[in-house]
Amino acid sequence: MPYEPAFPFPFGLAIFGICFRSVKLASGVPGSDYSVIVPVYNKRGTIEGVVRAIRRQTRKPAEIIVVDDGSTDGSSAILERFAERKEIKYIHFLNNHGKAYAINFALSLVKTSYVMIVDGDTYLSAGFAHNAMRGFYSKDVVGVCGRVLPSRTFHTLQKSRLVEYLWGQRMYKPLQTRYKGLWVLAGCATIWRTWWLLEHGGFPSDSVVEDLELTWKAQKDYLVNYNPDAICYTEDPETFNSYVKQVKRWFSWRPAVRKHFKEARKGLKFTILWGIGESLGFLVYLGIIIYLLVTLHWTLVCLMLG
Repeated sequence: MPYEPAFPFPFGLAIFGICFRSVKLASGVPGSDYSVIVPVYNKRGTIEGVVRAIRRQTRKPAEIIVVDDGSTDGSSAILERFAERKEIKYIHFLNNHGKAYAINFALSLVKTSYVMIVDGDTYLSAGFAHNAMRGFYSKDVVGVCGRVLPSRTFHTLQKSRLVEYLWGQRMYKPLQTRYKGLWVLAGCATIWRTWWLLEHGGFPSDSVVEDLELTWKAQKDYLVNYNPDAICYTEDPETFNSYVKQVKRWFSWRPAVRKHFKEARKGLKFTILWGIGESLGFLVYLGIIIYLLVTLHWTLVCLMLG
């Protein structure tokens, strides 16, 4: 069962309160319909649950378009059953063309005002779409993402990343959003205004960090937003090697920074400053704990010596 870590320090709760108030949301929800696009490549173990989670949304999508990008692991058989029951629109490529190509192909078929892109290993909470749509508080907001949590924490590596989720999702993103310097809209589940994606050529096919590039491009002339109430759960790497591969892909953002430096620098600057603050805060906590332990030790010694 996915779970969310709790912040261990009392005044951390106050910090969370400040961060959550930093997020600006609409009082109501836009009335326009939305479509869902799910690009899939070899996701036999997760795709059935992903589709079922989308179908369980309290705010139902107008359509679910699943693009099988040349899977070879049996994902196609699962998706064909959904298609036979007319629960999804199914597109099957014989060869693998890449995530961006799959999304853009489906995007050309979308007729709704909003489109949600969901990875083939990301499970949406039932209220994800409803809460994400509340992020469109202004016509200038073109993209909204939610809070990402691990779907499983069986392995030590997965458990260790809970700290990363804690800081990144509950501290960084709300404050970055407030100061219009959001570093990235989570690529695993984000909802966009369809016209904006089409006008800007959809997902870039020459980048492995397309979610970062789109986020920075959007913030050049428009706004993006984040709602921590829109929760989704994603699969984390189970082995150290797969984790290293994921991190290497994430660190491929350096060429993207050069392309979109003006838009990226706010988020980068804020992230660096906040990281320094985190480190200093940790040292302060460590100092307090050491001080209390030493004080307790000497108090006990004094009591024993009379």
